[in-house]
Order: sequence, then C-alpha cells, then structure tokens
Amino acid sequence: MALPTVNSAALSGDQSNRAKVGQWAAAYAKNPSDPKMVLGYAYALKATGNKQQALTVLNSGFQANSGNGEIAAQLGRVALELGRTDIAQKSLAVAQQKGVTDWRTLSAQGTLLAKKGDHANAQRYFQAALKQKPDSTSVINNLALSYALDGKAKESETLLRQAVASGSTDKRVRQNLALVLGLQGKYNEATQVARWGRARRRRTRTSPICAIC
Repeated sequence: MALPTVNSAALSGDQSNRAKVGQWAAAYAKNPSDPKMVLGYAYALKATGNKQQALTVLNSGFQANSGNGEIAAQLGRVALELGRTDIAQKSLAVAQQKGVTDWRTLSAQGTLLAKKGDHANAQRYFQAALKQKPDSTSVINNLALSYALDGKAKESETLLRQAVASGSTDKRVRQNLALVLGLQGKYNEATQVARWGRARRRRTRTSPICAIC
C-alpha cells in the first residue's frame, strides 16, 4: 500500500506538529497495517487539519484490521465530520459490536442517527455521551437540537438553559437557545438572547454552529 502524501499546505504552522506528522508518516510507512501506526498517523494528520488524508489512512487500516474497534470508531468519527455517512455507518456499527463506548464515539453514533431522522435513538446516545462528558458543548447542542427537531422544544430549552446556568460561554449554546425560544413563540426573550450572541460574535469575529454535526 502506498504511503499517503501529506499535503503541507493543509498543515498547521506549528513546527512541532509538522514534525510529529513526519515521524508518524515514517513509522507508518514501515508497517501500514499495524493498528498503532494507523491510529498514530491518523491522529497526527487530523490534529494538523488534514482530515481527508486521515480518512484515507484509517480506511486502509480498517480494511487490514476489520475487527479493530478503535480504528473503526476513529474512522467513523472522521468520516462523519467529512460527510461520508456511508463509511461512518459501517465503521461505527463495528465499533459498537466491539464495545467501544467512549463519549466521542457515542456522540458520533447519535449524530449519525439524528441525520437519518431517528431522534429517539439518537437522544439515547447523546445522553450516554453526556454522562461521560457533561461539559461537552457539541453533545449538548446536538442533543438540544435533536429534541427540537423531535418536537421537544421544552426539553431542548431546559437543557440549553442548564448549560448557560452552569457557566458555559460557548456562543452556540445561546444561539440555539434563541432558536428554541423562537420556536415556542417566546420572541422577546429570543431576541434578547440573539442580540447578545450577535454582539459577542462581532467582538470575537466568529460564527455559531447551529446544525447537528
């Protein structure tokens, strides 16, 4: 199997990160079917923003180690981030069969189900992920939006309010809270929350992420 070429244009400007990618690339080239090499090289690539190349490495590694739950889980998460739900569905199923239940994998499984419209089961996975990682903004937002899309706006509002009350400063939480309040006809409060979010985005020059992802 040919060693995937690392696209230097996609790498971080951090010299140590580039060096780590080079080290893992060299180790991976010597034994591309070794699970440790597959995961290490893929993690290094993903850390420097080269997700597509990480997907290639993980996909090849999964073919050589079809029963490895860790490779399957990581492949599923990266594939989902890149919109490759076909790959994600197969690999996350293997991860589940092999008993991989870390919060990131549980969240990915929930996201996949939510994208398919199966919100009842998606919410179970998100809830399980939150038990392990209660402060994960991505899981909180995805669960809240799944509730909203499932006609459970009140549950969504409660979850987002709890996140705000616990001290979360993530702009996505308030943006989604404004969305859910608007869905319930609480327009005045929604407007106040949205204005706060817009003011903060102007200060930070960033945009909220409101979709299940």
